[in-house]
Amino acid sequence: MFTVRLSQAMESELEQAAKITRRSKGFLVKEALNRYLGEVKDLYLAMERLSNPNSSYHSTDEVKKQLNEL
Repeated sequence: MFTVRLSQAMESELEQAAKITRRSKGFLVKEALNRYLGEVKDLYLAMERLSNPNSSYHSTDEVKKQLNEL
């Protein structure tokens, strides 16, 4: 467990979101953090794959063509 300090503006936004959604501020913070962490992991995985010299890449048109052949 840890503590996070929010700016007044962010605290106000969080309170408004909690009222609108009828969810606790803690729930909303956990949900936002969970989504953010998933996106960060995906970003770093993509960057790792792009930097691999053995990776092969396909254009959108190539992928569409292969999918249409299925």
